[in-house]
Amino acid sequence: ADYLMHCGQAGSAEELARLDQTLAEHKLARRVVAVAASGGSSAAPAAPPGSSLFEAVSQAARRLEQEISQNEIQSAAISAVSRRCVDPITERAQRKSPSRVAIIDDDDDDDDPPTPTALLAAASVLLSRPIWVFTGVASEKNVLLVNPKHMPRTVEPLRLAEFWGSYHALVPDDEAAAAAEPAEAIVSSDPEVLADAEEALLAADETQLPDLKDDLETSLKDTVTTISETERWSKENIPEKLDLSSYSEPLEGYRRRLVDGAGLDAVCLGDNGVGKSTLVDVAIYNTLEDDNAYKPRLDQGYVLEAVNKLFSTAEADPPTLAQLIADKTLLSSKGTEVVVLEHDDAAAAEAGADIAQLENDFRSYAESPGHMRPSFKKAHFLLPTGRDDHATTAIHTFVRYGGGVHMLVTKYTVAELKQQAFLFVAIRRELGDDDPEDIENEKQKDELKEAWHTFLKVTQGQTTDLPELSDELPAADELPESWSEVKVCDAVLKLTSSPHTLYCGEGRSLHHDRKQIHEVLETMNDDERLERVVAKEVALFVPAAVLEGGCGFIDLPGNNDADPGSMRQIREGIERAGAVFVVLKRDIAGDNNTVKLLKDSGLLARALHADEPLKLVFLFNRELSQQLKISDIDTEAEAETRRALEENTRKKFKKMLSDVNRSAQNRQEPARTEEEIAQIVASTPMRAIYPMSHTACKLHTEFVEKNADNKVLAEGVFSHSNMYWFSGVLDALNRDYYVRELGRLVTKTIPELLQKLQSGLDDAAHTDAGLPSKLVEMAQSWLKGANRLTGPFGTLVEDLRGKLRKLDTTGRVDNALFPRRTPVGFELTEQSPPLSPSPPPFGEGYRSKIENLVANFVEEGEAIADFLARAEERSSQSWPTLKNSLRHYSTAMMAIDPKHNGLLKGKEILPVVFGSRSLVRVDFSQLADDEPESILHDFLQDFKELVIDLLVSSVDQALQVNGVDTQDVVVETLKESFMTCDVHALLDERFSIKCFFMPKRSPPVDLQNGDVAAYFNKLAAKERVTALRDKVLKKATDQSSLGEVHALIENNLETTREAWRHQLATTLSKFTVTQFGLLMADLTEGRKRMGGGLIKQLLRAFLQHIVQTDQMKSNAALRRELSRYINDFRRQNAALHSLWTRLEKQSDPEELGRAAARHVDMRRLREAVVRQAGSGANLGSPAQKMPALSLVREDAPKWWHPSENFLRGDMSVAQLNALSAEMLSKYRLGACQMKTEGYASLFHAVAKLAWGQKSLKSRLLTLNDAAAQLRAVCAAQVLNYCAKKDERNAKVAGFLHEAPASDWKEQYIALIKSNYPGDLFCLWHLACHYKLDFCIWRPSAEKLPPILVTQRDKELPTAAHHLIVTADSDKADGTPIDLSTITPSEYEAQWWFFADDRKVRFSDAKGKVHLLATTDDEAEASTKARLAVPRSTDGVEWTSPSSYRITADVPPPRPTGAEIHHRPEQPTEAERAWKKARR
Repeated sequence: ADYLMHCGQAGSAEELARLDQTLAEHKLARRVVAVAASGGSSAAPAAPPGSSLFEAVSQAARRLEQEISQNEIQSAAISAVSRRCVDPITERAQRKSPSRVAIIDDDDDDDDPPTPTALLAAASVLLSRPIWVFTGVASEKNVLLVNPKHMPRTVEPLRLAEFWGSYHALVPDDEAAAAAEPAEAIVSSDPEVLADAEEALLAADETQLPDLKDDLETSLKDTVTTISETERWSKENIPEKLDLSSYSEPLEGYRRRLVDGAGLDAVCLGDNGVGKSTLVDVAIYNTLEDDNAYKPRLDQGYVLEAVNKLFSTAEADPPTLAQLIADKTLLSSKGTEVVVLEHDDAAAAEAGADIAQLENDFRSYAESPGHMRPSFKKAHFLLPTGRDDHATTAIHTFVRYGGGVHMLVTKYTVAELKQQAFLFVAIRRELGDDDPEDIENEKQKDELKEAWHTFLKVTQGQTTDLPELSDELPAADELPESWSEVKVCDAVLKLTSSPHTLYCGEGRSLHHDRKQIHEVLETMNDDERLERVVAKEVALFVPAAVLEGGCGFIDLPGNNDADPGSMRQIREGIERAGAVFVVLKRDIAGDNNTVKLLKDSGLLARALHADEPLKLVFLFNRELSQQLKISDIDTEAEAETRRALEENTRKKFKKMLSDVNRSAQNRQEPARTEEEIAQIVASTPMRAIYPMSHTACKLHTEFVEKNADNKVLAEGVFSHSNMYWFSGVLDALNRDYYVRELGRLVTKTIPELLQKLQSGLDDAAHTDAGLPSKLVEMAQSWLKGANRLTGPFGTLVEDLRGKLRKLDTTGRVDNALFPRRTPVGFELTEQSPPLSPSPPPFGEGYRSKIENLVANFVEEGEAIADFLARAEERSSQSWPTLKNSLRHYSTAMMAIDPKHNGLLKGKEILPVVFGSRSLVRVDFSQLADDEPESILHDFLQDFKELVIDLLVSSVDQALQVNGVDTQDVVVETLKESFMTCDVHALLDERFSIKCFFMPKRSPPVDLQNGDVAAYFNKLAAKERVTALRDKVLKKATDQSSLGEVHALIENNLETTREAWRHQLATTLSKFTVTQFGLLMADLTEGRKRMGGGLIKQLLRAFLQHIVQTDQMKSNAALRRELSRYINDFRRQNAALHSLWTRLEKQSDPEELGRAAARHVDMRRLREAVVRQAGSGANLGSPAQKMPALSLVREDAPKWWHPSENFLRGDMSVAQLNALSAEMLSKYRLGACQMKTEGYASLFHAVAKLAWGQKSLKSRLLTLNDAAAQLRAVCAAQVLNYCAKKDERNAKVAGFLHEAPASDWKEQYIALIKSNYPGDLFCLWHLACHYKLDFCIWRPSAEKLPPILVTQRDKELPTAAHHLIVTADSDKADGTPIDLSTITPSEYEAQWWFFADDRKVRFSDAKGKVHLLATTDDEAEASTKARLAVPRSTDGVEWTSPSSYRITADVPPPRPTGAEIHHRPEQPTEAERAWKKARR
């Protein structure tokens, strides 16, 4: 309210002065804008140039690489509900903002226009940044802090200034001084041409649409690269290099999890023959990796994802695929048999032909309305498909992402198979002398028959010619007396000799490996094979984009499968699923099998669960009818059919939910209201799908582009197929986690890295008198012996390790001096209070304490007691019902059969024991939440403070022993920055609940998401089965009558619950103690990468901080270089923050699916281009990051347009010197010249810039090899570009100045593939293919603006590679060149490039062009060594046309007077002859 009142008042001179003073105190400056402020009177002071709130926010956001529009802000402000936005006064806010802040309270009437505070709050939410508005009011409350999302203090805010109704975007003083007039607007040399965007040849093309996934991966890679460069720079320039591994590892880990992380799965549920497996196959087929990009054969370090899951954290690294192929016994210690499916060239060709035929079938289906739909069965694709009468999927099958195609089969144990076989014995004895044909209940007949067949398969290995019930059953006295006496046949024993079997190809052919795995899987699902009997679970791993990021499919048996264990598999699949897709032939009202499936599977009860609702989706597979044609999809009749399907299904679904809810109410279990049920029904997605038609139109682009009618047909299919939406639902399963983790990186990890680097500069600036010499000498001396145990550093580390180990085991440290934290520091006293607020009892270590805390929570806590009390009450009510249903001995024996885990359909024992049919959650928040007053949170924070106290006291003692005054202001400053930027940044993360419980290898989804309570609930659910097995199920075979079975269950209800409590206490305590052991190991021992433990790492970091600060203090050049790296990190974090906010805004499954499809299409297009370029292409993705593009206004670039395809630059040494000197002074970019004896083509320059010598050598490529591959890629891109649309040929010929009717295209492509120097059209194709941006500079006596060639149309990049182009002004015969008519065959150009001067060192010799040493490519030899080597034509010389040393941050004067008008140096006759010969 105060701020709104202030905004309505006129400004004054005093207010403006106060505002300027406030900005000066905070080292901020207003960004210059062109629009003057409005309002005021003649008596008021002249207001500084300002703009509207929208423009100021937009300008400030663009500085941080974010975009926001006025419409977005207004819409968000209008739609937002009234909220109270408060920015907490944090320590950082106290330091960097006024001591008191204003508070926003938006209570605006919805009918009124949004107030400035509402608009600021909306902008803050949209940008995920706080906004600080500086004012000149005469009050301590002179800055408005807007932070409705309560972002962490490490997030850089948007800073604005407000004066008299106008707003200003603020920038730091140093940034304002460096670029007083930043180049914001992009100018054009030809406004008339560029204004007509529709007619521009290179207007937004479909291949240039933004791809957030690629952008995210590139930004993460660039940030990690900058960390490596910073470490390398510090190693070369500072005695003690910076160790930034604790920041790079989270970024690298996040990058890896974007592809192969664990996540939630999607279950496909429905009858046999409704297309569940086909739907999965279609999703994988549409996103499958290209065979040419199949990586396992190339990556020697690749470890199969299934192998990774077999190894725990503490074990050695698992074997790679190459090692497994060489030695198949490497997994024998894991009980895993390895079967390598050998490669065969002929079979691989056949598999490729199968997939090619499948693609042709899709094309034919698109072209011919009556053509039979393609068959994945004929193509032997992946999952078994194509059988309607019984299940093609009989085994619980997981489909997950894998770099190589492989499969892990988990088998039943021999004991489990014996118990399954013994079920027949129990039923046979109950039958006695009765004829099985006289059994009236058909279901009991089927159970008897299936049990008999299972018995024969297990004991005799018989899978064919199985008997019918009309055949004579074996006599009861001939059967085993107990399950342990069942004899398993040799064939089954051989199959179960190992608990797991891993099937994998050699990684040489994607489709060959896929087909072989398919054939093995099809064999396992064959009911005439023993493999189906022993297989318990199958996990498939496939390189498909739809599976990236943790998404997976669970393919379950159909409802009408005769296997009695199928319902158990369905229940288990639903329990672990994130979404369930119910696939229907028709509406659910007419599908009795699916209705029964939904009831029996527990799916409806799960959908009603309030604490953990399930994502339930109904899909109507309309393509099961062969009469449906593609042309029918976008008709009114089909639309009416879709509406009827959805309407009838919603009615039936509501009735089913109401029935289940009513039953829960009758059992006095948690239930939902009618309004809540109606809301669930209304929000449940129901869509008709047309997967085959969608795929056909997607693949056959030639047919779609043929004419307008085909385009309309395809658009109708894409609009109604719902396959984009289906893909988006899958993408959304784990998307929240990845967006949340990215937010943590951009708001915590990278800002903490910036804070650490900035602290070095700040400490150097604060120590005017320098560091105490004794402190520096001590740090240098101790660091020299840091790896020796006998030195002072090693002694200190060992002493700390010993103290921590004593705390672990005894809870006490044998030392009379204990540290005590005080408000101003630390002091040592003889009788300080205990180190921890709640130390363990005497003799009990902290390991025992955490074990007891967990055990006591389970054994004595209220949460478990309340759960068990409710279970006991409900158990007494539900047991009579269960007892009444167990009327027959055979049925009772099946109910207590261990293989059903007490969950036999209709005879569930487990819910009776624990009081509910639905999943009842235990409240573990008091134990495992990462919040104050949570038991484990408080314990870890107490222990962390204890570790910090020990660390600080040890440092103080060491300093005092070496004569350093610990009360010195300089020492206190160093300690404070060290505590903030190193100790707390590292230990806060390691002692968090999420990190404490995170396994280092293959973490479960809940722990990966930081939801420890949910993981504990799953352990609790698992232990319920364990307790029931121990007390009831394992005694099943000892029961000889129905009464004994009833007594066994009834007498052990309470016993089972108590056993569960004790077992859960043991399990949770053991798991927690294991994690505590890992924490202690990280503190005291650590892995190799941690340098011997966190304690040693932190002590070493403190000593390094001392040495680094001393170096920074005495060397201004080091401070400048470090500041540049800090600015790089700020820019990269701003880019990642922008991506994060864009990802947060995406929530529509349809848009997510389209984005995912576009990502796959672009990837496949690039792969196709590379494949077309040549089979030997192995250049891969660019390895060098692009430098920042931050140009001052006088260098404002212009967009490239085809009318300027051929550029000219002055070749004179004077102009090259002038441009190079100017660039080095302004942007710290030095010019590098290609070899003069080799040809300096565009392709050589791009290869050197984007890959670098080191990367090329790792691929066994010379620079000429790389340039040749770039030429081939460019030629393929040009060919594809011109082939897309017929009219493009003439347009491209026009700007190449060729006759459209000639064979210009063939000649142009031939030139590119041979020795053409390259033009901007070539560069644009390389930019689009490799997702790069370029800024091209032209040396000239007159100021020429640089040219931007970017991967996206009219989107200003924030980073770009810098190229230099020069060209002769005359032809070989001396005739002047006219660039408006020149053809590619006549164009002569030389391409050089600018490189970051941190990568190239320049000489100060005068008057000569020198070779330059490089630190970017360490493979380059020194200058003298290179001069001794004869020149070749396969590389680049790091030479510079400039011959000066930088002495000031001002550009050297440009040539004046006669120097401007002198004729550029002309080539000699020899040079002209050489050029002519080259042509």
